[in-house]
Amino acid sequence: MEADGKENLLDYMDTVVYVVDRQDYELLYANRAALKCRGCADDAGKKCYQLISSQQIPCEWCPVSKLPDEDDYQGESYIRETDRWNRVRCHRISWDGHDAVIVYLTDITEQKKREDSLQKAQKIYENAAEGAGLTIWTYNLQTKQITIADNAYSRFNALNRGILQIENRTPQEVSRLLEEKDTGSFLEMYRRIDAGEPSACCEVWFRARQEHNEPHCERMSMTSVYDSEGKTVLAYGITQDITAQKIEEEKYNRIYKQVAKANPYSLGTFHLNLTRNLCIDGQSEREAVLQQGAEGTADHYLKKNVEIISDAAVQKEYAQVFTRKNLLKEFRNGKTEIAAEYPVKAQDGRTVWVAGFINMAQNPASGDVEAVTYALDITRRKIEENVVARIAEEHYDHISVISPQRRTFTLIRTSGTGNTVMLMQEQDCDSVIRQIAENYVFPDDCRYFRQHAELDSLIRIMNVKNSSTFVFRSLDQEGNIRYKQVQYCWLDASRTEIMEVQTDITDAYRKQEQQLKKLSDALQMAEQANRAKTEFISRISHDIRTPISAITSMTGFAIQDIDHREMLLNDLNKIRTSNTFLLSLINDVLDISRIDSGKVTLNPEPYPFEEHSANIRNVLEPMCEEKGLHCVFERRNANCGVIVADKVRINQITLNLLSNAVKYTPAGGTVSYISDSEDLPDNKVRFGFEIRDTGIGMSPEFQKIMFEPFSQEYDNPMRPKGISGTGLGLSIVHRMVELMNGSMTVESAPGKGTTIRCSIVFPDATRDPKYRNRLEDGEAAKEDTEQLSGKVLLAEDNEINMEIAIRIIESYGLTADTAVNGQEAVERFEKSAQGEYAAVLMDIQMPVMNGYDATMQIRKLKRADAKNVPIIAMTADAFNEARQKGIRAGMDEFVVKPIEPQKLKGILKAAIKK
Repeated sequence: MEADGKENLLDYMDTVVYVVDRQDYELLYANRAALKCRGCADDAGKKCYQLISSQQIPCEWCPVSKLPDEDDYQGESYIRETDRWNRVRCHRISWDGHDAVIVYLTDITEQKKREDSLQKAQKIYENAAEGAGLTIWTYNLQTKQITIADNAYSRFNALNRGILQIENRTPQEVSRLLEEKDTGSFLEMYRRIDAGEPSACCEVWFRARQEHNEPHCERMSMTSVYDSEGKTVLAYGITQDITAQKIEEEKYNRIYKQVAKANPYSLGTFHLNLTRNLCIDGQSEREAVLQQGAEGTADHYLKKNVEIISDAAVQKEYAQVFTRKNLLKEFRNGKTEIAAEYPVKAQDGRTVWVAGFINMAQNPASGDVEAVTYALDITRRKIEENVVARIAEEHYDHISVISPQRRTFTLIRTSGTGNTVMLMQEQDCDSVIRQIAENYVFPDDCRYFRQHAELDSLIRIMNVKNSSTFVFRSLDQEGNIRYKQVQYCWLDASRTEIMEVQTDITDAYRKQEQQLKKLSDALQMAEQANRAKTEFISRISHDIRTPISAITSMTGFAIQDIDHREMLLNDLNKIRTSNTFLLSLINDVLDISRIDSGKVTLNPEPYPFEEHSANIRNVLEPMCEEKGLHCVFERRNANCGVIVADKVRINQITLNLLSNAVKYTPAGGTVSYISDSEDLPDNKVRFGFEIRDTGIGMSPEFQKIMFEPFSQEYDNPMRPKGISGTGLGLSIVHRMVELMNGSMTVESAPGKGTTIRCSIVFPDATRDPKYRNRLEDGEAAKEDTEQLSGKVLLAEDNEINMEIAIRIIESYGLTADTAVNGQEAVERFEKSAQGEYAAVLMDIQMPVMNGYDATMQIRKLKRADAKNVPIIAMTADAFNEARQKGIRAGMDEFVVKPIEPQKLKGILKAAIKK
């Protein structure tokens, strides 16, 4: 490619374009956009890295060096010196005989910042939800794709359910993992979100993916995310595992159904209410069995059930188990099923073996503990017990036969690789048990092992229960603890020999331990989250009700004191104070939400120290006087410049800290505000201050968490009783200071007071030309007391708010026409004379037509003043999104309720003059 004719074409491109020699990095050409970016006339002939990055060696990200063997390259680069991101595209060309590279640079810094901000906000949301034990996902309405949140908890649950294994993760594909009965409600939830609904939810069962897995029930809820035009672009979803809750409900229903349809093999089935001592119902084909529940009480039924046991020893043992008191105790201890086997005498004189079962559950409706009992004839199983396939155990350690009469132990089979000579050889049983206890059993379990394994003890147990099972710990060759289960049963009906099977259950035991720990950890996390939510609701409820109660009471007093001016003024001042506190409380909750979501915007303007000082002292001095505190206000540098900062946020920071100092300093103490600001080079001012108090102080432990939301040191022994708050103030202060790139330090000790230092750097309005005119305008505005003239159109649907606004407007010298909704406001403006209204004050939330739509309708009217009349929004919506939406609709200014009269006057005056 030759240069002739191409330069003109490249000069008209908005993209920065360079042409660089591949060998020596000489800049052969730069288009107008590049020259404009550099701020110079011509850079040709110089090295590209000198011009782009102001350094003497090629840049680390240099695309020229990335093309030794390739003809094209594209990517992104970060220039540390300028803190900017660029999208880079380049390819090899021939330029006036040079082997060159043409480089296209597009600045994508703002895009990168937005992406980073979005990722941070999403991470905060995901962490909060993960802490509450919730699985998180997002749903893209355009691509219909489900994306699992990138955190360990969500991905672990999604992996277990089989969701992560699906490549095309659409709702339709995910629904294949569910029980068939739940696919409809699951897909309906997504259909509602696709249709634009703000939220949707459902409960579904996930199928078991493998034989050893259990189904899981999940409660899912989705929330739509809208763009600035109200269009749904994304939906967030959270999932909570409610399997345990569903299992409890199903368990109760299952137990109750056993009463309605008795087991065909059951000797009898009864339904008991253990709490109310009732035998509700009973079924049996045998009249003698039905007589057990004849009196209608649970106590009588249980007593009769024990009396039919033919073995006196077994009867005595079970008489203690089968009582209503004991069953309720077992249920409270977490046991829901009790089973027992016992012999009874049949009418023909033979012994029949019965297996009795009691299943207990709490009725979800009444809270009563209810039970279903049934009995099965197990005589045949007892006779054939010796043929039970115990030797089929895959993981047994050994199988042996014990002869109680000969007191011998014979090893029949072993899964180990040790000496097999001992197989089938009778040994002295007592000696074998002693050797195992001394050489094989974990020392702490030796006594327990002997109680169950020594022959005399074993015979006593077997004569009562016919079988025995226990678990003990042993040590392997490496010294690791293993868990062993030993099972005994009679080899056959002759009851002359006992079969013993020992198995290793270590893996199952540890797996169960891990599962229990996970459940315990999950429960603890859920309880912590629930406690935090409950504590916050309790605190915020108390703090909101306190000023509301004061406003309600003092309003009643004001009506009573209407003829007593001094008492009336006192009532009104207290109403205003309570209202200010309530508004501050609401703002705190909104602020912490906005800061966490990255939606806080700063509105810097010149803020002279005299104005700041007056604001601080007007609040601090009355607070100190009311509580009996000494107030110290000091300025160390009187010749400092004027900061350019957000006045509201600066006041919020200082007054929050001062309020805490006053709150936690006992009467007779001192609260000090010390300004130590200083001028810096480059037209900057370091805004700095100290707030000292002689109050109760803070412990070192609390200082580590004092800036976390909702943190309060309730266990400080010197904390005054009755003091409460949301615990948000310090968190908001700290985050605001960080937002302004400032710093804070704290010095405190219990009983020795607290000192907090804050330092933030701002532009100096007295030296920076960009702000000097604004400073002069602000000073002039303070001295301006002139009245305004003209008529405004006021659109407000709330009668009280309209009355307040009219009084404020008339105090400026203006008159007002009113409209109670947006449609009426448009009609009044359309019927008015040309230029009749100096301005329009527009509420946003109104019936029939809202303020945004009304503004757009006025701007569309075919008359000259419709395009230029100042339209000022008045709303209680303090979020920046509302401001931006108003600007897009055609509004000129934005006033937040409650209205600040002086601020509104300044806006109206500027708008009318314009």
